[in-house]
Amino acid sequence: MKYTIVVPLYNCEAYIAKCLKSLLQQDFEDYEVIVVNDGSTDHSLEVAKNCTKASERVRIVSQKNKGLSGARNTGIREAKAEYLIFIDADDYVEPTLLSSIDKVINNKDLLMYGYYNDIYEDDQLTSSSKREFSSTDVEKCVKTMQPLLLSGLIGYAWNKVYKRAVLLKNNLLFREGTALVEDIVFNNDVFSCTDSIGILCMPLVHYIQRNNRETLSKKKYNNLTELLTESFMCRKNFFQKYDPENYKKSMMEIFMLMVSYILNYGEGKSINIVKYCEAFYQNCKDNIQPKNAKDFAVNFILQTKLLYFVVLLFRIRKKTGAIDVDKISYKQKNEEHDKI
Repeated sequence: MKYTIVVPLYNCEAYIAKCLKSLLQQDFEDYEVIVVNDGSTDHSLEVAKNCTKASERVRIVSQKNKGLSGARNTGIREAKAEYLIFIDADDYVEPTLLSSIDKVINNKDLLMYGYYNDIYEDDQLTSSSKREFSSTDVEKCVKTMQPLLLSGLIGYAWNKVYKRAVLLKNNLLFREGTALVEDIVFNNDVFSCTDSIGILCMPLVHYIQRNNRETLSKKKYNNLTELLTESFMCRKNFFQKYDPENYKKSMMEIFMLMVSYILNYGEGKSINIVKYCEAFYQNCKDNIQPKNAKDFAVNFILQTKLLYFVVLLFRIRKKTGAIDVDKISYKQKNEEHDKI
């Protein structure tokens, strides 16, 4: 068998049918679908069974709740095919997903492709835009693409095809119990194990973002600095590998985005947010290089006591409604691509 598509399923009764329908309408025959029901407490399992009962290519595996990484790992262990694809239960794919992949996979260890960024408000599609690689050459993409866009494309697990033998040989699994950064940590390990990487310059999966869905921006993490640092370093490894002379400039953009994440979503008193920022800066400072006046200004503020006053002013404006973080975050997702 050529491809196994793994679909982790947890409390997604409203969207799983569309996802599975798109997977069963592929214009390609040599594949299987494994749905890993990760302890759903709604009607997700029932919906999945009803919409796939006529198909012999779908297997449903149920387990106690282990989280996204645990569900994906079950899919890796259950898979029978040469290649693995991960699709989230509330996303869906183009009918040409597998046929397009199969034309170019050519025994590569990893293949990456683009996606549609679909924004829904109250379950109505309001906008859709493409997120694509600029070249089939990895080094050229690193040197020519906007770093935040490329960071998002390399960060996700659901826009890639993985050779299963490479994962098994190197004992590569998703880190269970890790939230927020599981995809980029996993991909960092994969990138370190192979140079046989292909790129398909077209979008094949629809990444859905809904205003009524719990997002990263609404979750709170006690170890935010550690999570963001790990995410930063994983991206650093990728950019450094493919553009060692200039990677610090690319990492500056990613660093700036993560600092804004701390300001927007860090919990506690202002002094705690300052400490988060300072710790994150200390962890990353040797891998960033300011490239414009704004970068130099931020770099200076992070090294001085001015940071406390900047954080305090930001939080006052946020509290008084002068800055609507949730609205800004939601509207800017088209631009930011990848929150961390």
